[in-house]
Amino acid sequence: PPRGQMITFLTMDGNIVKVPGRKLPVLTTKPRSMIKPMPTWEEQKLCIGASFLVAATNGYDPARRINVEGFCQSVDLLFESVEDAVRTHRGEILVEERQLKSGLHEVLKLTVAIPLLWGVPPTFETLSSAIQTGGGIVHRVYHQWNVY
Repeated sequence: PPRGQMITFLTMDGNIVKVPGRKLPVLTTKPRSMIKPMPTWEEQKLCIGASFLVAATNGYDPARRINVEGFCQSVDLLFESVEDAVRTHRGEILVEERQLKSGLHEVLKLTVAIPLLWGVPPTFETLSSAIQTGGGIVHRVYHQWNVY
């Protein structure tokens, strides 16, 4: 290399080698913030980063649906949990829409079709429990009937 220019290598054992130069040891002390483990979700209390809306219908009568609105920490985790519950009951996800609002706030909107949603026993309980399993906090549940 030209005079005054240095080439830096990081070796597999964690040492820094500068050419021309000498071997420099890597500092192994961690910053104080890295010593403590990250808090669990329970320790963080309520940390909301996303909201969701799940509209469920039985697939035969799209004018009759139940809507579940709420908040969650991760839309990906909530989506996977709801998707598993829907597929377990031989349903399908009709519409999935993700929006990013104000840079950090994520919104998940799902429309699902579940057979026997209004049957006996109703499969809404399974959907509700899947939302809770996925880290969702239900804010409002309402029925919607569209009359044509």
